[in-house]
Amino acid sequence: MKISSKLFLLLLPLFSVAQVPKGYWQQEVDYTINISLDTKDHRFTGTEVLHYINHSPDTLREVFFHLYFNAFQPNSMMDVRSLNIPDPDKRVGERISKLKGDEIGIQKVKRLQLNGQETLLTENGTVLKAVFPQAILPGDTAHFEMDFEGQVPIQIRRSGRDNEEGVDYTMTQWS
Repeated sequence: MKISSKLFLLLLPLFSVAQVPKGYWQQEVDYTINISLDTKDHRFTGTEVLHYINHSPDTLREVFFHLYFNAFQPNSMMDVRSLNIPDPDKRVGERISKLKGDEIGIQKVKRLQLNGQETLLTENGTVLKAVFPQAILPGDTAHFEMDFEGQVPIQIRRSGRDNEEGVDYTMTQWS
């Protein structure tokens, strides 16, 4: 009994401080990613399964994924920005513009289904927009399945391969 009352006293202040504002909600996602990496050519293929619960009061008709590795290609938005805007992080500079085909980053979603139906995919640089075949209503649970592929870029910032410290692969973001 003493242990429970001590535990209760320790948790009580947390609950009183961490009150949830009225109307607050947070989406819920559970996912599994399986990756196969070919270390000879630095290319990967993968699948992702997402279980998504819409806790918002909104009806959802689209979703966006970030294709981070696509930033590491000559003429990408990140490349143009690093050539034209002073950046306090000196690791980038002209490095992206000088990448060769086997050194660039590539991230491509080949298929994305929502509840077994294909979504409409539109890619713009590092952003993939997926328009749903049917809306996800408030309170609905959705099941996504994705197939993707890509190439791990030479490490310039945060993730990539063959960094200066001798680490073969540093992978930080998938989708």
